[in-house]
Amino acid sequence: MYTIQKTAKILQEKFGKFLDPFVIFGIVSLFIIPVLVVLNLKPTYNDSPQNNVLGVSENTTVEIVPNTDKADGILIENVEQPDEENYIIIYDISPQTEGTFKNLSFTISNPSSKEHKIQVSPTFVDTPESSVISLMVDNVKFILHDSNGKTYPPTIYVEPGDEIPVYLVIENQEKVNFETNFSLEAIIE
Repeated sequence: MYTIQKTAKILQEKFGKFLDPFVIFGIVSLFIIPVLVVLNLKPTYNDSPQNNVLGVSENTTVEIVPNTDKADGILIENVEQPDEENYIIIYDISPQTEGTFKNLSFTISNPSSKEHKIQVSPTFVDTPESSVISLMVDNVKFILHDSNGKTYPPTIYVEPGDEIPVYLVIENQEKVNFETNFSLEAIIE
């Protein structure tokens, strides 16, 4: 036993000044490491809304549902949807007398949680210049084709949760004796 103590004393004298920093570091580590572990075990909270429920998805785009019923000689002949955000609606207008004609054209619904805008681009081929063709959205008239033959591409804004009926209104200043066709391209942004 005497030799062990004597050997320990000799080692301490020779290497003691080198071992002291490691001993101090070891003692400090014994206190710091458990504190860091406890701090990292604290639960974290996620403030984002819970949209990731299995089997539930939110619609992110606007839906356009055409009305295919003929009224006042206005009929939607065809509806094409090249992609999710683009609709092409082709109208067939029967010969009409002088006056104003109105038909529910389509319904816009926005089930998403953000506002969308719809760019409407009309294309007229054989429409009489004296006819005024417009869209009626929430009692606001958007002229597509005026009596001078000029076309206008309107923009419709749709708030989240809105369901808006859109009417096609044709105002003839004189009798139209032939069938007319035109198309609307609705691009959802």
